[in-house]
Amino acid sequence: TCFKFAAKVLKINDIYKSLRVFVAFYYVFLWHYVTWFCGNQLKAIWEYGEWNGRELELKEIVSLLTNGSNVTLISPRRYGKTGLIFRTFEDLREKKCTCIYADIFSAQNLDDFLKILSEAIVNAVTSESIIKKFFNALKNARPTLSYDPISGSPQVSLSFQTDSQKHPTLKSIFDFLEKQETQIIFAIDEFQQIREFKETNTEALLRTYI
Repeated sequence: TCFKFAAKVLKINDIYKSLRVFVAFYYVFLWHYVTWFCGNQLKAIWEYGEWNGRELELKEIVSLLTNGSNVTLISPRRYGKTGLIFRTFEDLREKKCTCIYADIFSAQNLDDFLKILSEAIVNAVTSESIIKKFFNALKNARPTLSYDPISGSPQVSLSFQTDSQKHPTLKSIFDFLEKQETQIIFAIDEFQQIREFKETNTEALLRTYI
């Protein structure tokens, strides 16, 4: 009787282990299927759904930007402003424009802002000769370029002798972009973050430069 009981327990344990393996396999399969399905659906929405019927708006934005006008996108969060920026970049690159994107949501002050702008420019330009010219244009700062060991993305650090050198450096950045042979389109995402900087006149200065 004890032997039969032990055999039954062993059999039940084997069944339990088999069920656990099956459930684990099922969830792995389900996860891969969901991610694959959602990825294809998101791609379909991006390519055919989200921008379907918005060709006129895209055309108008591209026209304004290529004619030198500034464009401001205002909407509640998560309404697709960033997606619209990248979709617009696709059309602008076909017109041989150099597109630069900077997300300043994490910026807390002017130092962070200058760093993010500089990294965005270096990331978009890639040409070593142009990067060298860019750094030479920053006469009020001492820029240092490094690369993230994991992502490989460029990292720029700017050092200043005095705080008074920061505002001229901001102007130098946009003066450099203005002198480039190709048309530069610079998108600053989360622009309202500038109002949180301790340097209260940053927004006013920036608007005079652009």
